[in-house]
Amino acid sequence: MKQMSTENKILVPEADPFFYVSRETRNIIDKIRLISEKKPVNVLVTGRQGCGKSSLVRQYAAVYNRPLASFQIGILSEPGQLFGEYTLREGETSYKPFLFPEAIQTDGCVIHL
Repeated sequence: MKQMSTENKILVPEADPFFYVSRETRNIIDKIRLISEKKPVNVLVTGRQGCGKSSLVRQYAAVYNRPLASFQIGILSEPGQLFGEYTLREGETSYKPFLFPEAIQTDGCVIHL
C-alpha cells in the first residue's frame, strides 16, 4: 500500500460524531463500500448547495478509514491542472506533479471531485 503523504494532504479525515444519515442512506453506503473493495466505484451524489454532499463524502472516508483527496474542478481552467505542470526554475525545466496522480495511485483513496 502506498504511504499517505501529509505534504500532499491525502489523509483519512476525522469522523464527525454529529453527522447523521438515514438507515436507507447507510444501507446504500454500505453496498458502495462492499462493491468498492472489489473494484473502483464512481458515485454521483446530487443535491442542493449546502445539503451535505461534501460532508457525506468526508464522513464516508472517515468511517471506513480511507484516505480522502478533494478537488474543486470548477476552478480549473484546463484539464492539465489536475495532473501537474512544467515549471522553469533557474533555467531548468522540471515537472511538478499535483495531488490527483498521487490520489489515483493511493490504495482505497476516496477522490472527491
